[in-house]
Amino acid sequence: MIVAALALLGCLGIFYHAPARSFLRNTVGDAVVVVALYGALRAVWPRGRPVAAAGAVFLLACTVEALQSHVIPSLVDTSRPLVAATLGSTFDWGDLAAYFVGLALCAAADSFWWRPSEQAHAPRLPRDS
Repeated sequence: MIVAALALLGCLGIFYHAPARSFLRNTVGDAVVVVALYGALRAVWPRGRPVAAAGAVFLLACTVEALQSHVIPSLVDTSRPLVAATLGSTFDWGDLAAYFVGLALCAAADSFWWRPSEQAHAPRLPRDS
């Protein structure tokens, strides 16, 4: 489902040339990217708490965003569209807000459906040798 959402967003970003294109590509795109990263992390860490997973993805997204202020543009050729779309080329506080909103909604939805198994929190008893 996440791959389908990313594919749809990619197609809209490329082929949609009507009003609100900038909002769709930038703000909604940033929110969808962190949701995809959140889904990937939850796939490999299913027993983790949703808030912890959202925090880890937010930290990663903020790190990449901070690197965009000086480091990324000086290290890579951001004039190439694929590089610019993947790593970004400029720092923007609005991106951090989009990351936060996307992850907050995602973690809230995940928390609503997430139920830790009883075995995961059962006390461990010592084995008799």
